[in-house]
Amino acid sequence: MGREEKAQYMKKWREDHKEEIIAYRIANKERDRAYNKKWAETNTEKVKAIAKRHRDTHKDEISEKRKRYYSTHKEEAILYRFEYYKNNRDKCLSYAKDWREHANKEEVSAKMKIYRAKNKEKLKEDFRSWHSANPEKRRSYENQRRAQKRNAPVVEKFLVSEIYERDGWVCQLCKEKVSAKLKHPHPMSKSIDRIIPLSQGGSHCRSNVHLTHLRCNVSVGVGGTKQTRLF
Repeated sequence: MGREEKAQYMKKWREDHKEEIIAYRIANKERDRAYNKKWAETNTEKVKAIAKRHRDTHKDEISEKRKRYYSTHKEEAILYRFEYYKNNRDKCLSYAKDWREHANKEEVSAKMKIYRAKNKEKLKEDFRSWHSANPEKRRSYENQRRAQKRNAPVVEKFLVSEIYERDGWVCQLCKEKVSAKLKHPHPMSKSIDRIIPLSQGGSHCRSNVHLTHLRCNVSVGVGGTKQTRLF
């Protein structure tokens, strides 16, 4: 008996013994569940491959089922997504980044281009609002971008407030207290200074920056004597 004939025979046998198969499965439900769980734990790669093959071959059907479920269980779906994201934030961010940058880069780029063209004024207003509401994040981002343009050997992501707290609000040049209330351009306001400047091959990292008064920062300038941090 060939492969095709055997498959047809098994299909007919299952159809003829449908009720018996259902009764057997119900009677051995717990045993089969335990066996399947054990098999899945020891064959994770096979399980992933089977699941992927199923999704690829039933893409439209799965999409339609999801739409039906979300339309009738909207609140439950939103709550589930929120809880899942909260408990798996790093995993979700990594998946989203991989989806945007590798699997669907051109599609995402085209959609974003259309969206930006349709919502030009809204995006400008959102950008201005974010800047005014997040001055610290904006400044940290600008410092990071400046370092990237200058081809700094190391570029770390950090907030300037981290440096203020680390240095205990003490100027690392004159060793006097720095007031958090004073703002630029007051000479005694807070300022972040690079120990080795970007122009001399310095990095944008926590160990290469410290807190200073604006006055002290300007007076030392590029090429002054500074103590390199050991942490």
